[in-house]
Amino acid sequence: MNRKVFAFDIDGTIINNKEVVHPNNIEAFIKAKEQGHVLVLCSGRPTFDMVPIHKQMPEGLFEYEICNNGAYVVDTKKKDEKIICGEISNEEALKLFELGEKYGILAALHTDVKVVRAFLGKEKDELFDKIVNAEWHKFTLSSKEELLEAAKNHHITQASLRANAKIINQVYEEALKSNPKDGDYHIAGEVYLDLNPVGISKLSGIEKLSEMLNIPVK
Repeated sequence: MNRKVFAFDIDGTIINNKEVVHPNNIEAFIKAKEQGHVLVLCSGRPTFDMVPIHKQMPEGLFEYEICNNGAYVVDTKKKDEKIICGEISNEEALKLFELGEKYGILAALHTDVKVVRAFLGKEKDELFDKIVNAEWHKFTLSSKEELLEAAKNHHITQASLRANAKIINQVYEEALKSNPKDGDYHIAGEVYLDLNPVGISKLSGIEKLSEMLNIPVK
């Protein structure tokens, strides 16, 4: 049998807007597993945010996770033994958040143990209300101090800023002037500025796992 690795994104792919995995998807996953293939959850989510997805399916159905947009590869049977594929230095993340403070915008920090979101401005405006009500309503916002403390002391896989397209482009131009050494900046969806580890993506995570399992990527 030609054993394959099947990697599935989570949000907007295998779950609906209520974070429920459709029974038809689960049935297809089980059939693939019975045929000897390897099933992988592949997401920007950290591993602890994948737990509710696993709980909706038979235990052990998905053997691996590619987390934090490819920064970690995790064997679901050995959660404490994740393979680190790439991280951002604390210094680079703090530089980005300094810009966030300058422009007074929202920020998110993805680490190996938690995700921290906070407002870096002094006064919350109409844009803040719009973003929080439309996109971030399900999240708990931390204080600026908590965000910066986490940026100093945790392993970081992504740092992001959220504003309107005009501000994000301004921040992007200014961020590039700092010549980041261990992070790649890119604009996502016009309104996010993401700082990710160099050369790390969901695809690079899939390639790393395929190499570990000795299953060629085609």
